[in-house]
Amino acid sequence: MEYSTLPTPGHQFRIASLVFLVLIVSACGGGGGGSTAISAPSVSGNNFAPATGPGDTMGYVPYSAGNKWFYNATTNDPTAPASSSFIASFINGTKSVLGVTATALTQQDTSTPGASLDSYYYLSLGGLSYVGNNDTTDLITPQIVPYAQLLFPVQTGRVSSVTGTNLPFGYDGIGNPITLNITQTIDNVAIEAVSVSAGSFSNAMKQVSTISGTARDAALGQSIAISGTATDWLVPGVGLVKQTSSTTVGTTRIDTSQEMRGYTVNGVFHGLGLPLPLASGLAAGDSNLQSPGAPGVASDGSNFLVVSGTVANGTSTAGPILARIMDGQGALLQAITLTPGATPMTAFDGTNYWVAFSNDSVAGAGCHAQRVSTSGAVLDSSPLVVSATSFCGSQQRMAFGGSNGLIVYSHYNMSTSRHDLYGALLNPNGTVGTEFPIIADTSDHLFPVVAFGGTNYIVVWEQGSATTPAANPLYAARISPTGMIVDVPALPVSTNATGQYSASVAFDGSNYLIGWLDLRAQTGTSHADLYANRMSPSGALLDGAATGGGFLISSGATQQLYSPNVAYNGAEFFVSWGSLDYGNQGGLGIQAARVSTTGTLTSGSNIQVSSLPSIATVSRYVYPTFAKSGTSALLVWLDNTEVSGSQKGLAGLSMAPF
Repeated sequence: MEYSTLPTPGHQFRIASLVFLVLIVSACGGGGGGSTAISAPSVSGNNFAPATGPGDTMGYVPYSAGNKWFYNATTNDPTAPASSSFIASFINGTKSVLGVTATALTQQDTSTPGASLDSYYYLSLGGLSYVGNNDTTDLITPQIVPYAQLLFPVQTGRVSSVTGTNLPFGYDGIGNPITLNITQTIDNVAIEAVSVSAGSFSNAMKQVSTISGTARDAALGQSIAISGTATDWLVPGVGLVKQTSSTTVGTTRIDTSQEMRGYTVNGVFHGLGLPLPLASGLAAGDSNLQSPGAPGVASDGSNFLVVSGTVANGTSTAGPILARIMDGQGALLQAITLTPGATPMTAFDGTNYWVAFSNDSVAGAGCHAQRVSTSGAVLDSSPLVVSATSFCGSQQRMAFGGSNGLIVYSHYNMSTSRHDLYGALLNPNGTVGTEFPIIADTSDHLFPVVAFGGTNYIVVWEQGSATTPAANPLYAARISPTGMIVDVPALPVSTNATGQYSASVAFDGSNYLIGWLDLRAQTGTSHADLYANRMSPSGALLDGAATGGGFLISSGATQQLYSPNVAYNGAEFFVSWGSLDYGNQGGLGIQAARVSTTGTLTSGSNIQVSSLPSIATVSRYVYPTFAKSGTSALLVWLDNTEVSGSQKGLAGLSMAPF
């Protein structure tokens, strides 16, 4: 039995609850006693929607071939395979049912791999009729279909009402027949706004479906009352975007919820796809988040290059860098092996990819790079030396813009025992400029990130003591494409005394968005929150001063937020992050929020991007990394599984503006 949703008003809550009812009633046995006489079954109110009418002029039922819908689903049903899962629904041709040519919609639930459910709908000028499914465990639907699910034009009011009496409903544990009396009503109650992971919609039709009835075992004189309500929100041109349901069988209540995370309608993809495994065997399962560390991803405008370090089993030695060229849907096009290196990052220079990494196993220990063509050819058999003495390697430390690129890294100063901040210009012809100091004083300058802002680069870093990084303030400096330091002294970004760390930055064509983990509201029971502030190309903070400014994106509360990533998807900022909590600690995996270019939280609340880390595997999903390609994007993260004998891997998903 599938526990999932449909891209049309919901039947599944009724099907699932009735099947659950069979399990309860069939387990009954003994006791009672009563008349075994059963009256003939009867059904009233069921019929097709009218044949005539205006048709689906607003597109509430976008049933074109190729259309797909993706959902996050949760349930407390004890018979369900999992409490949370992802659902994919898609148009799957036609089928002759009840004398009409019906559209088939196939649903696939990630909690039951290989299984699917087909449901059948008939679209006429007067409305949408539900005519059945291919679920052999569903005993009731064949007896009450067809019935109207939508009437055209779509407006508030009663859609349909069906009553069934003495419907055969299986047998109890000792072979006595069970019958069901049931009434089902469907009503359109209001047009209202609704927000889901896939976006915010102002004109959703709210449809409420109800069931009530009794299952009776006449031989035993026993009966069980059932009732249920499902609320669906349907959006013109999109379909079903959200459903919540609650069904009570006797004293047992089943609650389900499904909300859309992404969809493809008329060939245009919006929102989030379903997570996919992208790479495996990167390192042995353990709690070391730096082994193999963060992945990197960049785009050439059509495809993506995903890179990750590897670690040899049983050692801490960096293995060959794994590089994969993938298309916009996350499909592997080509696998490439690069020089051994730690924590590689990647960026595209307009012609080729650059992969920068740290390693002391190549000539001139320090920071190195290799270029890869869009066809997958490795252009530098001997890695380019960026710095002979400074290590590099982490997410978002390299960016290209204009005619060159900039890589930034911490340079350990033997004289002061501090980390100075250095950079080097990268030329698309494969030459590297002389490294130069960005900041060199008596402070530590840690974990820099960089973005190109149309005229200058901006570099953001933590400044303070290496022994107490959580108390560090954040500073920034603009750097010209020629390597000139524009801001001396540096620009304060966030300087709260309680501390801020783990910065990330992106540019939307007008302003930067800088995000970070912030301790200003931390208590003994809560963790760092995720904050952000916009900065203009001139270096002015737009959402409050460095002390006390910025706006909240997500509260840490009982969750240990980790490794935030700020990106721009072409329409708004997409901010994602991981969690240091394991599955058995309630870890939520990769989450995200959408932020407008004006600094408002478009998504309204956290978006669940990945699945929840499995309790069984004790895993943490961290280091989300983003790259945009045209109208699509790829988000990649590390599955840091920590079970002995397991292997860490990469997962990811395709996404598009919402």
